[in-house]
Amino acid sequence: RSLDQQLPGASRTHKRFHDPGSKKETQGLVLINPFEVPKSLEEEALAYWERCAEVLRQHPGFISTRLHRAITPDARFALINVAEWASAEQFYEAVSQPEFQAVAVEDAKKYPHSPALYEVVRDYERG
Repeated sequence: RSLDQQLPGASRTHKRFHDPGSKKETQGLVLINPFEVPKSLEEEALAYWERCAEVLRQHPGFISTRLHRAITPDARFALINVAEWASAEQFYEAVSQPEFQAVAVEDAKKYPHSPALYEVVRDYERG
């Protein structure tokens, strides 16, 4: 299913807000994408993520991405991608491009994943 099907009411505009509990203005659009990856395919999955990230970071609206690895062996999701985008439109535009589809679609079947877009509603930092 496409992200539009998963999130039919998703906001398409970038929102910035300042949380009184935080010292900084916060980006309001985050992609969180957990991946189920068998241990035997972890290196291959890391290479897949790097190929996808390399393509996406070239597109307008990309802010950052970080890939997290579970530290417990029994975690359902071995890898979790967290990315910031300036707007949902720019994210959807980037993932619909042929160059992204070429690196992402076929190998994605090997690693069950559940991408979703989120708005930051609270942001707190120490200090």
